[in-house]
Amino acid sequence: MQWVSGSYQPFSDSRRVGLGFSFGVIAPEAAAIAQPTSSPQAEYSQIEQTHDGIEKPFAKYATLEGDGFLLDNSFRLYPKADAISGLQTGWISSPLSDGNGVFGEDPYLMFSFAADQSSYGFTLIFDEHLPDIFATEIRITALDASENVLSQKTFYPDNWKFIADMAVMNYRKIRIDFLKTSKPFYRVKISEVVFGITYEYSSRNIVSADSKHAVSPWSETLPSGEVTVTIDNSNQLYNMVNPTGLYAYLQDGQTMDWFIEINGEKVSMGKQHFTDAKSNDGGLTATITFNDWLFLLDNVKYDQGTTGTWTLQEAVTSILGVSGLGVTAVFDAGCGETVINRCVPVGTSCREAIRLAAQAAKTCCYVDRYNHLHFIKPILGEKEKEITQDELAADAQIKVGQLYNMVKISVLDSFTEAKDETVYTAGTVGSEEIARIYEISNPLVRDGSCADWILAMLQRRVSYEFTYRGDPSLDLLDVLQVNDIYGVNDTSILIEHNFKYDGGLEADGTTIK
Repeated sequence: MQWVSGSYQPFSDSRRVGLGFSFGVIAPEAAAIAQPTSSPQAEYSQIEQTHDGIEKPFAKYATLEGDGFLLDNSFRLYPKADAISGLQTGWISSPLSDGNGVFGEDPYLMFSFAADQSSYGFTLIFDEHLPDIFATEIRITALDASENVLSQKTFYPDNWKFIADMAVMNYRKIRIDFLKTSKPFYRVKISEVVFGITYEYSSRNIVSADSKHAVSPWSETLPSGEVTVTIDNSNQLYNMVNPTGLYAYLQDGQTMDWFIEINGEKVSMGKQHFTDAKSNDGGLTATITFNDWLFLLDNVKYDQGTTGTWTLQEAVTSILGVSGLGVTAVFDAGCGETVINRCVPVGTSCREAIRLAAQAAKTCCYVDRYNHLHFIKPILGEKEKEITQDELAADAQIKVGQLYNMVKISVLDSFTEAKDETVYTAGTVGSEEIARIYEISNPLVRDGSCADWILAMLQRRVSYEFTYRGDPSLDLLDVLQVNDIYGVNDTSILIEHNFKYDGGLEADGTTIK
């Protein structure tokens, strides 16, 4: 479960529900490959922090600029230049503006890129600690690889956070000239430059939202979480027939952060990656689909398999390294050291390679709402939440899955010369029983214990399916006590959790015993 306050009541008799998300139409790789240069900067300036994703300085720093050191105990002194590393200061120009707020020689900040970038605009974030101090006149110039000017515009910011409406494609350099400050005798302070625009959506302009998140207990599949949001598009932002509109700048890797709010308390639902967008109802609404990063691995092949063995942690580290996503993997106690085969077949996608490794190591894996990849053995422990009849929309459905009495795993190391297939089995079929065999193929399985583990998981046949009022603080693999019509009310593990929002909130859940 997610941490919530002591006053959090997701099932109060009367509740106020909201949903919101921010969607960044941002050049996905621009910040990572940007090379910054500038006019002379102050000694406590750190230009590399202008595109590191951190939008706020470490503290409200005092200076000798006009009214720059109020004695109200809210300011801190800059440390010495040799001690400033590790603190967030951003970029700070060396020259000060004059009595009219203008400069003798305009300071500038420039970013160069090794590959073409496309942005629907740019966001400049000055110093949030000093919201009255910002540049009130700037000029942005975009250049291509041959130094030709693609676009040049002058803007007049009116806030410490300013969005420059300047769509430009295939640029290699962005130069920002600062022409005037909001107050005289001040330097320009830039905390962050975002190579795109972030849009904020709330209950006022969200028509509906659906999310689907699941985990496979024995890694039969590796589901990717998905969020689909339908929004008001009366401003025609999502206009597919406009070649210079937003659609031209939607790219894989752009992300959204979303939350569900109940009675004023926001519960973060994490970050998802843009997948698709389309307009509906004659353009009056638009539907945007997001997934977790697992879907990005479908098109990345892992071709570093070979004969031999390695641990699950070594396998995952190698596979994620090939993907280039920089994802954090978290291993339950003892899972990372499990030895598996390393003969991942040539042409296997990174997503499928992770699934095979997880199954061979007798774990299930999933991506949490903070984009961490977990490898865990599901345990039916103490209940973390009770879903009572009052919270259920109807009686929970109790289902009994298909009975299997044998598991058969085929293992083929395609890197050996003989290419012999090994078969591991678990379970026995009595003389009067019908063989019900669950067959799989997994080249990374090291021994027969994997078949025993899968058979034990398959024989956890009882599941609950229910629709209830919805609690966003619940996580996959939480242990729930779901009240049923028979009054058994056993505990079970949450393996699927889907939300539906249309001004109100409900959720579907599936658990296994």
